[in-house]
Amino acid sequence: SYRVGESLEIFGKVMDNSAIKDLDLQIYKNLIRVAAKKNVVGAYNCLKRYEKITGNTSDPQVYGYICKNLDRFDPGQIRPQYLENMTKSLLQDLEKLDVSDQYWLCPQLVLSLTRQPFWVVGQMATGLYRRMVKEEFPLSSQMLEQFLRSSKYARQRDLPYHEILEHIAFMDAQPHTIAAIHALENLFPFTDTEAASTALRAIADMQSLAVESSTNKVYRVDIG
Repeated sequence: SYRVGESLEIFGKVMDNSAIKDLDLQIYKNLIRVAAKKNVVGAYNCLKRYEKITGNTSDPQVYGYICKNLDRFDPGQIRPQYLENMTKSLLQDLEKLDVSDQYWLCPQLVLSLTRQPFWVVGQMATGLYRRMVKEEFPLSSQMLEQFLRSSKYARQRDLPYHEILEHIAFMDAQPHTIAAIHALENLFPFTDTEAASTALRAIADMQSLAVESSTNKVYRVDIG
């Protein structure tokens, strides 16, 4: 799986600056697209080299390949700290893009952060999510539900799932019951009482809305 990414890095090293500047833009995009699916670290390194030599910011679509595939790498070959630093660099890159492009790139990155295996990197999704909320990104209830579905007991701190539940309830939306209840249950052992209370209130609001709107959804919490 590393051959594509390694080929990209070798490709970037052996080409002189003028050759990279003359590289067809579509070929460059395709190289990043293919590499990111196998070795996103190698793909990002090539992206940064291309930008440094050409002085151009890559097309948002190219960044989309990176954001969508941040979990595509061999954990045995990459240290958590390296991926953490790479993600910090990527976040800085995204902030330089038009806000309209950040609207679709940042949610993709959030989901990738929750899929990759390193908990220290996964927790970076929380800061990004809160930034999106603060800056009033147009987050749909469907996208928020995708965030909920990323909830895992061993990765409770990837996202503030209680805040996401509250956000969805405030929108008068009704996510899939399993997604909502699992996000609540994964807060166990509920040592953060404020988060647990927020999540429970949101679930109660969703249940009330389900009754009022005569849907068949039942947000049943097992307290046994």
